Parts: sequence; C-alpha cells; structure tokens
Amino acid sequence: MEWTVVVEYDPDTRRYVATVPGLDIVADAKSEKTAVRLAREAIPLHLEALRERGKKPSGEHLSL
Repeated sequence: MEWTVVVEYDPDTRRYVATVPGLDIVADAKSEKTAVRLAREAIPLHLEALRERGKKPSGEHLSL
C-alpha cells in the first residue's frame, strides 16, 4: 500500500506538520524531514490498530 504524506509549514511556530489523507495521522516536528519520517513510521502502526479493531482505512491508497 502507498499513502501520500502532506507537509505544511507554519511560519508562526516555525514547525512542520505532516498529515496522511485518509488516516488519522498528524506529525509535528522542527524539520520537514523529521515530520515526514514520523508520519511514515506511524502509517503501519495506524493500519495495524485499524485491523485489530476490524476497521478499514477511510481514504484511498495514494502514492507516497
């Protein structure tokens, strides 16, 4: 499965926020690289938790 990681920069806080559309994942970090890494690491953990609850992701499988 492939997922898109969307990164936004907040100039007020000078931090990056990475989200994964279709999954309830939000990663906040000082660098873009770290935000993306944290979001990528969270994807399999989130999918495993959904499977354990008998649920499926709400979004489409997208390119990472």
